[in-house]
Amino acid sequence: MGNKINISESDVARHSSEIENSAVSMEVKALSPMDEESTIVGNDLCKSAYEASQQALAKLIEALRTEASKIEGLGDDFRQMDEELALLVKLVSE
Repeated sequence: MGNKINISESDVARHSSEIENSAVSMEVKALSPMDEESTIVGNDLCKSAYEASQQALAKLIEALRTEASKIEGLGDDFRQMDEELALLVKLVSE
């Protein structure tokens, strides 16, 4: 049993919180003001590119929130496993 996993609950909480805060600090914004009078092709392409970037940003925000939740859940799982193993060791040693 030379392999050992060290899980710091404070590190888990801090990292999941930092990731969640990163997601919170990002914001999808509408293109405003929008040039509706220009007819040049570049204007439409710029609008399309901006919309695509905002959709990608929305996906990134959701992914960050999902990962933060997974990290927090994994920390909870390790805590529960640690408690169960401690109880098992206690019962076996009695």
